[in-house]
Amino acid sequence: MRDIIRAAALLFGLLAAAFSLLAALLLALAAALSGDALRLMNLTLLVSMLTLGVGLGLPLAAAARRSMQQRASPALRLPPAWWLGLIFLGLLLLGQLILTTPLASAGIPALHVAASLMPPLLVVAAIAPPLQRAGAGLTRRSLATQFSYGGLVSISLALFLELALITIVFILAGAGVALLPGGAESVERLAAELQARMATGDLMGLASALLSPGLVLGLGLLVAAAVPLIEELIKSLGVPFDAVVQGRLTRAQAFAFGVMAGVGFSFAEALVYGAQQLPHNWVQGVALRALTAVIHAAATGLFALGWYEVAAGRALRFFPYAAGGVAIHALWNGLSGLLLVTGLATLNSRPGMMIAGDAGMPLAVALLASTWLAALAVLIVATRRLSASREASHAG
Repeated sequence: MRDIIRAAALLFGLLAAAFSLLAALLLALAAALSGDALRLMNLTLLVSMLTLGVGLGLPLAAAARRSMQQRASPALRLPPAWWLGLIFLGLLLLGQLILTTPLASAGIPALHVAASLMPPLLVVAAIAPPLQRAGAGLTRRSLATQFSYGGLVSISLALFLELALITIVFILAGAGVALLPGGAESVERLAAELQARMATGDLMGLASALLSPGLVLGLGLLVAAAVPLIEELIKSLGVPFDAVVQGRLTRAQAFAFGVMAGVGFSFAEALVYGAQQLPHNWVQGVALRALTAVIHAAATGLFALGWYEVAAGRALRFFPYAAGGVAIHALWNGLSGLLLVTGLATLNSRPGMMIAGDAGMPLAVALLASTWLAALAVLIVATRRLSASREASHAG
């Protein structure tokens, strides 16, 4: 089993690097043919794709190869977290200064990658030293494998499953509506209205059409329930995989591995979503994506502790930890969706919708901030408790 996992990691890393090179060629063509308004975004996406495929794929393959050769890995050492925070702020400032200058095309893609990387590394740098002092035994290979797994393997699997789920749900929902009296005509009218609004650029009309209760509820359940469950389950699987390869797993290791996989996932999201804010709102986009590093770290770290309980022979204790991790992610997604809905409501021409949107937006922001602070508290409390106790390792 160990050799199968190592071989799969080696093969996936090499294939991801090769695939990203092909994707970069297509993005390079798109950047060459696009206008000035989109060229910077396409160039940044090109560098981001290479970073994900080559920058994460090759380290994953190299770590798998060294593991096959039974080569020891040095202990994990990162710069202090406060130093990484200062570097992050400096990168944001530098990017904002050159964003509207001729230097943007040459500098922003690299700055985008570096700025997206700093928050995940900051989280790892904050939790790793106390856990290592408690005997967690974290190595460079641990960071390379879990970070690459979270940012490359898990995000690919999660995207595939989520697209499949959304497709199935929409097909079933469409079939169900079509079976109702007049349902087929209603679906056709909605599709025609959406196409017309998009063709004319009528954002207010489009927002009004999208704010139907059934559509909002259905998408909300997908985003706030199904997606967090799928993502946390897949992200955390790197922990039992690593436990099988190592042959052992401590509680502190499980938590640290989960955090590493979680921030790797957030790194991939920041690269792609942040680049789509260019050329106007780059700093705001990168800063907002930086906040999600804490959400993913806390959620996957909790879920990973559930896998430790399974390895320790306490399978029923898996569910409280897993539920806690999914709850953090679900709250963040659900409240983010609520913030989007309130924003769309403010664009609606009906006074009642505008009033509801204006009233709901501050509430959604306050709840989002509370969720983020709760996730941060999970990271702090779990790290302190794990660093204060030494527990025997259990077989993977």
